[in-house]
Amino acid sequence: MTENASLNCAFDGNVDSGLLCNICYCPMLKPVMLRCGHSGCQVCIQELLNNSNAHSRCPMCRADFEREDIRPNVALAKLTRELQINCQSLDCGWSGKYGNVAFHYQSCPKVPMQCQHDECGYVAARERITSHADSCPKRNLPCPECQREVKFENLQEYKKKWCANALIKCP
Repeated sequence: MTENASLNCAFDGNVDSGLLCNICYCPMLKPVMLRCGHSGCQVCIQELLNNSNAHSRCPMCRADFEREDIRPNVALAKLTRELQINCQSLDCGWSGKYGNVAFHYQSCPKVPMQCQHDECGYVAARERITSHADSCPKRNLPCPECQREVKFENLQEYKKKWCANALIKCP
């Protein structure tokens, strides 16, 4: 599977079938060539090997190959890196070359991100996720009385029931 499957992008126009991986049917960003001359995505070919014993078979001609038979396909890599691509993140509008999409994805302010706190599940654009994380009810923070890490949403209950240093009000 090529990286574009997880990078939220789409190709601008049709892609020549010679640039498509015969396993995942996506354009090959990191194409590799087998001893038989057929090519595929580095990730797809590695998966073939990982799911078999010491050797596997070419998906096109069924010729045996081993890890040592895999070589970068520099010619195809040059062609695929130049393909025009568009970011599909809502309101982004970025357009560029396929070879730059991974760099764009790492910095795209519009790409959907999941909150980093356990059990939250909130998803927002990268540009807004930090403000959510700072006020997320699932964030951990130290109890002001004992400094033990507690989820924000449980802090009041923790202070009432379990904190050994909590102040107890006199009746």
